[in-house]
Amino acid sequence: MNITYNPFFDPQLSPALERGKVSFGSKTVGQDGLLDELMMRCGMAFAIHPAGTRIISLIEALGKDSRDYVWSRSFKIDPAGVAREIISWRDNLMQDYDLKDLRGISRRLDDLADVSCKIPAGSVDAWLALEDRLRNGGVKPLTDSDVIDVTVPERLVRGVVRRVLTMCGATVRYRDGIKECEGQKVTLYKSTELTDAYEWAAGEDLSGAVVIASDNRRLNSVLRHRGLPVTDSRVEAGIPAPVQVLRMGLALLERPLNVNVLLSYLQCQQSPVPLNWRRRLARALAKDGGFGDEWDKVMESINEDDRQCLKSFLFDIIEAPTEDGEGVDCKVVLDYLCGLRTWAGKRVGSDRATDEERVAFLTLRDDCDILIGYLSGYGESIALEHLSNIVSGVCEGVEIISEKAELGCLSLAKSPLALDTVPGRIVWLDCCGEGTVKYPFDFLTKLEADAVSEKKGIISREDYARLTQQAVLRMVEACPYVTIFSPSSDMGELLAEHPVVTSCRMKGVKETPFSITRHEGPKISFRPRCEMELHKDLWGGFRRRDSQSSIEKLIEYPFDYVTDYVLQLYDSSGLQLQDVRIVKGLVAHLFVERLVKDCEEDLDKMKRLLDSEFDGRFDEAVRRKGLVLNLRENRTELVIFRKTLRESVQTLIGILGDNALTPVECESGFEEGFALDEPIGEFGGSVDFITRRRDGSLVVIDFKWSESSFYEGKLKNNTAIQLELYRMAVEKREKKRVSAVGYYLFPKKTLYTCQDLRGKAVVRVQPDQMESSLATRIGNSIEARKKQLAAGTLEMAEGFAKENIAYARDNGDNVIPLPVKNGKKQSPFGQGAESTPHQVLKDMIK
Repeated sequence: MNITYNPFFDPQLSPALERGKVSFGSKTVGQDGLLDELMMRCGMAFAIHPAGTRIISLIEALGKDSRDYVWSRSFKIDPAGVAREIISWRDNLMQDYDLKDLRGISRRLDDLADVSCKIPAGSVDAWLALEDRLRNGGVKPLTDSDVIDVTVPERLVRGVVRRVLTMCGATVRYRDGIKECEGQKVTLYKSTELTDAYEWAAGEDLSGAVVIASDNRRLNSVLRHRGLPVTDSRVEAGIPAPVQVLRMGLALLERPLNVNVLLSYLQCQQSPVPLNWRRRLARALAKDGGFGDEWDKVMESINEDDRQCLKSFLFDIIEAPTEDGEGVDCKVVLDYLCGLRTWAGKRVGSDRATDEERVAFLTLRDDCDILIGYLSGYGESIALEHLSNIVSGVCEGVEIISEKAELGCLSLAKSPLALDTVPGRIVWLDCCGEGTVKYPFDFLTKLEADAVSEKKGIISREDYARLTQQAVLRMVEACPYVTIFSPSSDMGELLAEHPVVTSCRMKGVKETPFSITRHEGPKISFRPRCEMELHKDLWGGFRRRDSQSSIEKLIEYPFDYVTDYVLQLYDSSGLQLQDVRIVKGLVAHLFVERLVKDCEEDLDKMKRLLDSEFDGRFDEAVRRKGLVLNLRENRTELVIFRKTLRESVQTLIGILGDNALTPVECESGFEEGFALDEPIGEFGGSVDFITRRRDGSLVVIDFKWSESSFYEGKLKNNTAIQLELYRMAVEKREKKRVSAVGYYLFPKKTLYTCQDLRGKAVVRVQPDQMESSLATRIGNSIEARKKQLAAGTLEMAEGFAKENIAYARDNGDNVIPLPVKNGKKQSPFGQGAESTPHQVLKDMIK
């Protein structure tokens, strides 16, 4: 048996086996692989505890220990983080030294020796057990006919491994040096950016070469863009999706509830919450921005079986009370973890789960077991900060496969240190930086390191760096053909020159210019057209029921009308929360709606309710429509918003009092079948606020959360389509005259109107005079647009000169004028509309 041992070997990312070459009786292993091989031959079985179990056990032990350790203060703040560091220090030192021999050097090393026995066994304990078995059991798993080739100098092999190799019975050969290749050909390229080397590699024939690249994911992105086979790629220390579900679920215990976390939790691809309910609840939450009417409708439709499933995975968590915002009932957490563990166990055994998913679900199940064991005896409640630290300590990253190597891919390694044999050619794409691996005793202070070195001969940082650099250099020098890229920067960040590059320069190697075959992908160009033809069979005609928003879009932005309402090509923002400005408007609408409903057309009662119940009503409106306002980053916004809304509603009540207006109804909708005169037809939507004058006439007010002059401009230009449609609809339904309409802007605390309303907070706008009424022009505009669309032609108005737009050119002042800027139709997306997704879709249709 021939074993090649390389402590820097990466079994998951190593050079591909040459074609036609099959290796019998030989094996390349890293430190864990060598341990497995020797223990198997000794007939040993040793229980190595998972990292999470070791951390939890140490936390419990230190929590019960009253002794004052050097790390005691830090442990109280972050027990999991401190426990992980202690275990790391202990395991690193025990590979070379017995901790009892290091006593007297420092208080920290003394404390480390004291707590070492409280830490469950890890891989270093398995090595020590193997050493003890070989020494005292008289066992020799190998014979001198077996060869173990060690690819690095003896001083780079950890002490316990060296001792085991000495006793295992095999012939051990250390590679203290590799013969330098005579007539070696070295090509040195100096690139400006790191990515240039990856681009170059994608355009070259590198079959038979070993490619050295530390960032294989970036390399794969270049290869994929070229349509070339990708290499094996893994995300190191990544958190798999199922484990993210665990952490996100527990994050929902934070108060106030983080609505972004809740929405993300509901949209997780891997989740114990049934998919149909996840989607429905997520849409309801995003639509309302909180636990509003849509959420209530979904909740009422959940059957009893699914409700039990959702109870521990969702409802109990988001409804769990906390003690002064800090503590949470342990039973809630345990129910969630137990359910999650059962779900993960079922997914492990599922035939539909991939190997990578099984690894992730096994990790989740183990994590749940560790946390359940810890919390079962913890007590009735646990502080959220402590729970977060424990979860972070247990749920460590897992290496996840992002891409599997494809046939014909590059033979890849992350460093020359990972190579077990000298290849025929090395292509090093990112030869930059200091070129050293992490020093194993980095955690020791200089005084500690000097004392250990004097007492036990620890390898110094300088010697370790020198030996690793020499090992890299010797591997490169032994290769007959070497191509090296030395990049100056990575996305603008300067990079240091690697010692290998310095060595090449000292030997007289000159830089060679290189060129990259750029791959820009397919190029497509479109000729701009003002009109395009639509095949009539692609769509089912006009909407049966239009609203003020769809009518405005039909008139001013017909392309958007077709995509949104005819073709129903909805954008992806349906599962995203609205921005804070829009949320404020939604909360303000709901607040006034509930206030008007409860005041029962009594203005004095409306004022009393505002004065006595404002905070409770405000908090309920935020809960139902504006949970995003409760996020920590919006706390200042929420304080200002609370004050502004209260003052604004007081001002609104003042306007009603000044004009003797009775509050009648908010969010007044029109039932199915309600229709206006043609060409509008059936009309839907809801009016924000209807009030009544003493003479019986009505006043319609539309609420806006805006501080711009846009709505005042609509009144001035006589283009307030929304208000005119509401006026027409209310008059027809109520059989009463609407004597005034206006926009009330909450943050400005101002009502804009063209009619005879009075008060300090009322601004009367003088509209431009038109030959025909606004209602007539709206009807003409709808007819003109529907005539175009019925003919199968969709007019492209955005960005085109007014004289080239048939709608504006042929109808003059008889239709609603288009919003024009600098002589061209203004895009709804503002400047740079040519680069918007809508524009791309337009060009594709053309």
